[in-house]
Amino acid sequence: MSFKNSLVAFSFLCFFAACNVEAQNVLVTKNKVAVSGYDVVSYFDSKPMKGKTDLTATHEGATYQFSTTENRDKFTTNPTKYTPQYGGWCAYGWSQGYPATIDPESWTIVDGKLYLNYNKDVKVMWDKNQAGFIEKANLNWTKKVISDKL
Repeated sequence: MSFKNSLVAFSFLCFFAACNVEAQNVLVTKNKVAVSGYDVVSYFDSKPMKGKTDLTATHEGATYQFSTTENRDKFTTNPTKYTPQYGGWCAYGWSQGYPATIDPESWTIVDGKLYLNYNKDVKVMWDKNQAGFIEKANLNWTKKVISDKL
């Protein structure tokens, strides 16, 4: 089985095994926590950190956790600036046309936007052609969001 097929099989297995659920196009845990509880603002300081369960904000049906009150306040002022692209699903996966879960330690900021990847190996592939993968993922994500509204 190829790496791509393994990635697809694993992501669907996790999805259907209920390790993740969707809250209005956002990848969340069973408790509707986004980005596995990581503080999305902390990525923009190049120091991804786990958030605290008592420092939260809700956006688009998902709960985001933060490591500091300052980060929570930044998020609530402008959540769109900090939320990951493609609802927090793997950016490379969306470039290939399918949803895949993420490892919150596999990430990049490109043009001020947060992109998450399935794992560090996928991030290596992602890094080889970020602009091309973003273009494809944007198209696939747009098709998905439109089809969800039909």
